[in-house]
Amino acid sequence: MLLRTSLLVAALLVTTPASATLWGRVEKLENRMEVVTELTRRVDALQQENNQLRGQIEELKFELEQLRSQQRELYLDIERRLGGAEAGAAREAPVSLEKQPEEPAGKQTDEPPAATPPVAPDGERQEYRRAYDLLMTQRKFPEAIAAFNAFLKAYPDGSYADNACFWLGEAHYADNDLDGAMSHFKELVESYKDSPKVPDAVYKVGHIHRLKGENDKAKMVFQGLVDHYPDSPAAELAQQRLASF
Repeated sequence: MLLRTSLLVAALLVTTPASATLWGRVEKLENRMEVVTELTRRVDALQQENNQLRGQIEELKFELEQLRSQQRELYLDIERRLGGAEAGAAREAPVSLEKQPEEPAGKQTDEPPAATPPVAPDGERQEYRRAYDLLMTQRKFPEAIAAFNAFLKAYPDGSYADNACFWLGEAHYADNDLDGAMSHFKELVESYKDSPKVPDAVYKVGHIHRLKGENDKAKMVFQGLVDHYPDSPAAELAQQRLASF
């Protein structure tokens, strides 16, 4: 009996350190599993954040491409008016402080045209020339916007008022302010109904609707332009836009 008890005690003394070692290993493994789980959670969070950043980058690239497209449209329109388009398109000669600005087209009336068109006062011509040069030559769009606004405030009924209203819309367009551009193009159509720039302004309204994804409104404007000004160069562009929908 005494021998058995001694053997049992000896066995306990032998196995107890091994059991402690085993439980220690299990505890270490559990700690490592917790660390691995936390790292996995962080990796998943980083991957989700990376996907969100990738989506934002794609959105920014799309917006940048839209801005570039709008800028290209502006330059194409300007080149067309400067004489880079097909024969028969409306031309606007570039001006600088050393050159004469474009002459405003005469208003349509029932009276026969005068032998010589009226000449704008020197002050009006100089102010218009300065604003036009800021837009077309220097490409300083915010400064051009301020200059055209000041011109229209000083000469709301002047010989260059309709031209200034149109180029004010173009300046806002070039500055990526589509709503501001549309506002001034609409103002030209409503306030200067006899201006030869009305068809171009109507086209720009439709074009801006198209850029904003408002295709139904764009179609309606383009069709109205074709119906009311069928012989204008702007109507030809509108026909091309209608065919692209």
